[in-house]
Amino acid sequence: MRETKVSRGQRFQKADGTGIVFEVIELVDRANMPHARLSRLDNPGEERVIATVALLDKKLFAPASAGALSARERRDTAD
Repeated sequence: MRETKVSRGQRFQKADGTGIVFEVIELVDRANMPHARLSRLDNPGEERVIATVALLDKKLFAPASAGALSARERRDTAD
C-alpha cells in the first residue's frame, strides 16, 4: 500500500542522485495545500518548504533509509 501521509520526523532523500536527505520538522498549509518544512540533515540551517505530494512522488524523493544520519549524528557515532 502506498504511503499517503507525511509526518514530523520522517526523512526523505532526493531522487536526483545527490544523496541529500531532509527531515520533516513541521507540517504547514500553503494555499490550501499541505506542505512540509524540511531541514537538510548535513546542513540543518538549510530549510525548504515542499508540497507533501512532491515528497511522496518517487521521481522526486524517496523515503530515506533508517541509516540516514545527520552530520552531527555521524560525528557522535564516530566517537
